[in-house]
Amino acid sequence: MNYRWDKITFAICLLLFYVVAAFSCTITVVAPSDAHGALLWKNRDVSNEHQEVRYFDSESYHFIANVYEGETDRAWSGVNEAGLAIVNTDTYNQGSWVTLGDDDGHIMFHALGHFSNVNQFEEYLDSTNISIRRSTHCYALIDSTGAAVLFEAGRDYYFKYDASDDPDGFIVRTNYADSGSVFDRVGMERRTRAEFILSTAEIISPQLLIFGLARDLVTEEIDPYPLPFDFSFGTYPNGVIEARYTINRYYTTSASIIVGNNNSNIPTTMWQYLGQPINTIPIPLWVQARGLPPSVYGPDGSSLCDLAIELKSLVYTGIFTIDTYAIADILDRFSSVEEMIQARIDSEIDRDSITRIDLIEFAALQSDFANMILAKYWEIRSLYVREARYFVPENPDIAVYPNPFNSSGNIIFDSDRCGSVDINIYNQSGRFTSTPVANYRIYRGDNKIPLHLAGFPSGRYIAELVLDGSRVTSSSFILLK
Repeated sequence: MNYRWDKITFAICLLLFYVVAAFSCTITVVAPSDAHGALLWKNRDVSNEHQEVRYFDSESYHFIANVYEGETDRAWSGVNEAGLAIVNTDTYNQGSWVTLGDDDGHIMFHALGHFSNVNQFEEYLDSTNISIRRSTHCYALIDSTGAAVLFEAGRDYYFKYDASDDPDGFIVRTNYADSGSVFDRVGMERRTRAEFILSTAEIISPQLLIFGLARDLVTEEIDPYPLPFDFSFGTYPNGVIEARYTINRYYTTSASIIVGNNNSNIPTTMWQYLGQPINTIPIPLWVQARGLPPSVYGPDGSSLCDLAIELKSLVYTGIFTIDTYAIADILDRFSSVEEMIQARIDSEIDRDSITRIDLIEFAALQSDFANMILAKYWEIRSLYVREARYFVPENPDIAVYPNPFNSSGNIIFDSDRCGSVDINIYNQSGRFTSTPVANYRIYRGDNKIPLHLAGFPSGRYIAELVLDGSRVTSSSFILLK
């Protein structure tokens, strides 16, 4: 009986997490100024913590992009060799979504691989207005011409906003479009906070976005700065606050800050957090390096991201609560490395010296920075993180949601590795019925696999999950017509 209730509890908690975690991401696009080129920023809020940056060279343009671990056909932020960069958010007030067609990750992958400027992306939106896109999003882009724009893209329409036309020179979006419904305006508190930070800053510099905006922990209820917050908040212990509605929040998994340049000789820089910004050191990356350090991607994932996930366990005392004493200590230990990286960039990649540096040397810079960050992570880990803290069960549970469901549902599954999944369906007598899902690519962490059973009669069934040819686990469900 206890085992049964443990499985039920697991399924309920997992489903609740997916409901809460459906709302994601905060972005900004900033117009170029005399001091810097156009800027992009995105805090990526998703349930799967295992993130990477990959280098892609099989399309018309080479590019680097933030992706899920092992992912090779979608991008969630990135920049290409022509200087086009893109980020996005989901929107929930521009109409319903459908399950067919390319999603936003495929669209951004295509843009980075085939477009050199913002106008070409707009032409793409014009063409797909006719065929109708799968889902609704805000896309922010910059390019080598200095363009800095945001598109609120519904499934068959879009609105364009130019940051250079905005009185403050920037545009912020969370999970709703200004052109959409006045209802379902999700993330308004994050947008308000980001707009306040940018509008009150003396200068909107790349450093403001990298080390300020991406890490911000202020809400309407509390301003914890300067860290640590040496007081009590609600019923929590001294120094513990909530990261539920903050910009850096409980399921922020990565962040990208992309810095364009007014000088065409200077490549666009992508500063990437692999992990929560409050417990991660950002690494600057360049597509011109023609490759990336092994620690940001690989067959076993990103070692930088894995260590950042471990460091996150030092900061969070619960799902939403964080210890500001731990944050303050970790950020203080990060500061020497962050200052060293910034000093190297200032001295080696500035307007005066760029003509004297071979672009191949960018690869050496990336490698040096990755090694510096890894060394600091291991130093902190050796001081604070206990070995064998995490345990992945040999036979993890899956959940069918909703249960019961009518024709279409989802398999929710947490995996400790990447792989290819088949879903076999058996009737209540245990007789094999069909394999509605075959060779479905999954990634380490949380996965949601669509399940369509339109031709099946009502009844009780069993869904069996097979990973790379080996049966992993199964779960019963009810189909109602």
